[in-house]
Amino acid sequence: ILGDIEEQRGDTKMMFRNPQKHNGNLPMLFGFFLGTAADEAEEALGQSNDDPSEYENRIRDLAMESLQTMFGNDNVAMPKKVIVTKWNVDTCTLGAYSFNKVGMGRHDRTNLAKPVGTNQVFFAGEATHRRYFATTAGAFMTGRSAARKVLKSFKEEGASSS
Repeated sequence: ILGDIEEQRGDTKMMFRNPQKHNGNLPMLFGFFLGTAADEAEEALGQSNDDPSEYENRIRDLAMESLQTMFGNDNVAMPKKVIVTKWNVDTCTLGAYSFNKVGMGRHDRTNLAKPVGTNQVFFAGEATHRRYFATTAGAFMTGRSAARKVLKSFKEEGASSS
């Protein structure tokens, strides 16, 4: 199973992550432009909302070119589905994600994810994952974890009131 791999070609740096061990062994691959390459790719490839499939196809082709360079043309199948975010122009994020400031440790992210009150408010999101912060995978995994905690708290509340 492919773990984390990176390729740098010129100024464009991409990282690929395979989350199969975290998603029920479904075949899935996340691709990320790193650093300023994300800004440059969105700008160079266009972000027109007129035809989002054209933008997705251009990003897919760039990722496929990178993967085929690493593994050979015959070893990388065309994906069945591609989902591309427009992180920098998304009005909810404007390109933001969390990062570790100097001196910050994994325990700080664990503390950020702790429920408030007596299991009244639960937190999830990429910023609350100890290892996969700043990623969609981290957001997904912490969302599932928080949902399980919410369900457990309802069950406990129901059991104590019976």
